[in-house]
Amino acid sequence: DGVPNNVYGWSKLTAEDYGLKSDAQFIALRYFNVYGPGEADYGEYSTVVRKFKNDYLQGKPLTVFGTGKKERDFTHVNDVVQGILQLMADPSAPNVAHFGSGDPKTISSIADCFDHPIVHSFDRKGEAEKTFCQTPYVEPTHNVHEYIKQWVMENKSDNNGTKNSS
Repeated sequence: DGVPNNVYGWSKLTAEDYGLKSDAQFIALRYFNVYGPGEADYGEYSTVVRKFKNDYLQGKPLTVFGTGKKERDFTHVNDVVQGILQLMADPSAPNVAHFGSGDPKTISSIADCFDHPIVHSFDRKGEAEKTFCQTPYVEPTHNVHEYIKQWVMENKSDNNGTKNSS
């Protein structure tokens, strides 16, 4: 029905709606699970890619909530930056620009890319079953699965939890 079932989604939609109904000149930027170099660590509120990276580096199993079948759209930070630069030069820029791949991935498929032990926990209440960028502003140039597999290769650890330099 298009109405978010959590406060975060509702607040984004409300801000966009307010902007569209006012005389303000604006461009709302909608990001879908941004990943890549420089990801912020927000603890419990980190992106799933960042959370899995942290657990991997600490030698902890990756925790998948629920069945792992929830889907998320992911966007590499470089695609976001390229899109923002393009927006700044676009005389017919939209009021709302979406930054996503348009190709959601399951949480299980993200975890599987780490080739690391996985545990399942009870589902989290209020999370969307699927996030999907139906109208990406720019065509993405990165793939989240390929990115994670490359990151794992660069951060492989030996059995003692220390980074392998070879």
